[in-house]
Amino acid sequence: MVIRIVILAMFLTWRVRNPNHEAMWLWGISIVCELWFAFSWLLDVLPKMNPINRSVDLGALHDKFDQATETNPTGRSDLPGVDVFVSTADAEKEPPLVTANTILSILGVNYPIEKISCYISDDGGAILTFEAMAEAIKFAEVSLQFVFCTFCLLVFSKTNFFFQPF
Repeated sequence: MVIRIVILAMFLTWRVRNPNHEAMWLWGISIVCELWFAFSWLLDVLPKMNPINRSVDLGALHDKFDQATETNPTGRSDLPGVDVFVSTADAEKEPPLVTANTILSILGVNYPIEKISCYISDDGGAILTFEAMAEAIKFAEVSLQFVFCTFCLLVFSKTNFFFQPF
């Protein structure tokens, strides 16, 4: 990594010291572009030279969010509420299986039940997407030990609007 940085510095030094006098404007533009690419490459490479490894302290999280304190007298989670919106438009271009997998991943997240909600917006109003999401919820109820979050399917069509909580 250090060798590449040294070679880059030598190349840029050579490019600046040896201008093309026949096409100075072209040389100037190429210098600006090469300096920009070198800068963006350095921004990408330098953090990789000193990586940061973090680990979760589950005890600290439990003490902070699941214990009764002055600010949280009930001992219930202080985590903020999260609403997840999944939008889809066309069942042919966006397969319902991909959307169903996304929904199952959201439903299986380990987060306080009352704090997370999942909404699907189907702008195309496809019945295939509606049925696929209904089957995904049935599958989640069976396969997941428990469904964590509130789930609602919003179906938009050109003439009407349906809201069906599961």
